[in-house]
Amino acid sequence: MVRSCVLAADMAASPHETLKAIASLNPRLISQADASKRMITDLTAGSYAEHMRRSPQP
Repeated sequence: MVRSCVLAADMAASPHETLKAIASLNPRLISQADASKRMITDLTAGSYAEHMRRSPQP
């Protein structure tokens, strides 16, 4: 199982692809992978919004 995960991660093109490849080997990870992706997206969006709020607008 571990060897399969490493191979799947090695073949993937991006972190999201890696999560999908590993999740395909263990379906219980799918919801955890989706939750992690949403959290990262929310944090990135929040950081960008905060940056725009603090930066001077022309």
